[in-house]
Amino acid sequence: MIVCHLFDYSTKKILLSQVYLTETATERMTGLLGTKMLDQNSGLLIHPCNSVHTLFMKYSIDVIYLDKNNVIKKIVCHLKPWNFSWCFKSKTTLELAAGAAKKLNLKTGQKLIWKND
Repeated sequence: MIVCHLFDYSTKKILLSQVYLTETATERMTGLLGTKMLDQNSGLLIHPCNSVHTLFMKYSIDVIYLDKNNVIKKIVCHLKPWNFSWCFKSKTTLELAAGAAKKLNLKTGQKLIWKND
């Protein structure tokens, strides 16, 4: 996986310093399965992806759905284990620790960008 930084497009403010970007189909399908609690300062970007599940997970996550221009279309907070979520208008998902979306003050309509070192 590629490690990158996540920024707010309009302010150029760094939101997260450690975001993992999936590179393969296997990484996209596996996602966070089998991981321990996600750190508050990290996340997982999955592209292409417009739906997620938390089957077999042991913790809740926040899911941010982004369109083809990386604009937030939908935010699902505290998606509990053994659940599903989707947004058919999205092309990318950002999975965060539960509560991180609120802590980062993410809003629908906000544009995000990511860059690797």
